Amino acid sequence: MAGHIIMAEKKNSNKGMAEKYSARTIELLEPILSENKFQMVDVEYVTEGEENYLRIYIDKEGGISLDDCEIVSRAVELKLDEENLIKDPYILEVSSPGLTRKLKSENDFKFGKGKYVLVMLYKPEDIAGNGNKVKSFCGILEDFDQEKVVVSVDMSSLAKPAKKGAKKNSKTAQKKAAELLKEHPWDGKALVKRSDISLIRLEINDDDFNSSNKEAVEEISLEEPVSEDSSSGNGSFEE
Repeated sequence: MAGHIIMAEKKNSNKGMAEKYSARTIELLEPILSENKFQMVDVEYVTEGEENYLRIYIDKEGGISLDDCEIVSRAVELKLDEENLIKDPYILEVSSPGLTRKLKSENDFKFGKGKYVLVMLYKPEDIAGNGNKVKSFCGILEDFDQEKVVVSVDMSSLAKPAKKGAKKNSKTAQKKAAELLKEHPWDGKALVKRSDISLIRLEINDDDFNSSNKEAVEEISLEEPVSEDSSSGNGSFEE
């Protein structure tokens, strides 16, 4: 279970200061995380409804516990109070990045390499060269550098763009993917510019990825005709 702790309420309505707050918080966090062998994942200052949140996401090998979050929360709260960095009320949250961790930094991408990810684009792109433009898709993050990422695409997510809570590996999606693959042979590798990506994060469901693609490809083959010797309608057979 992901660790999560909420500390004292404080609020700030000045959205323009968000980057300043986040940047300075990162500086204050560095010695705390280094001392405890934790990894910085992300810091964000956001407004949701009438509340403002300073959210800190941390990680470590083996996963973050509630006690780990409390250690960081208490230490950084003292430093923030000493500086009086954020003068209006806000809520401080320290937690692990969870199962759908966003990939932003170099360390994030290293962590995500080889894992199943969701990629969301700023505008629909024809990543397979088959005329089927998509704005989001899933697959295994194979490689990356400063300018691009390479994803081994889950064919069913191409046929049916990924949506939160949607079943990406449905039979309908697999059949559509198979049709596209048959018409436009493709190695399944998508090379996407990072500047075209609005969001890339870890996605649940990688366990079904290989079997899903296998089924999608197998759908290309015509089903074998049923033999006349097959069972009769009543389910019995005669010798």
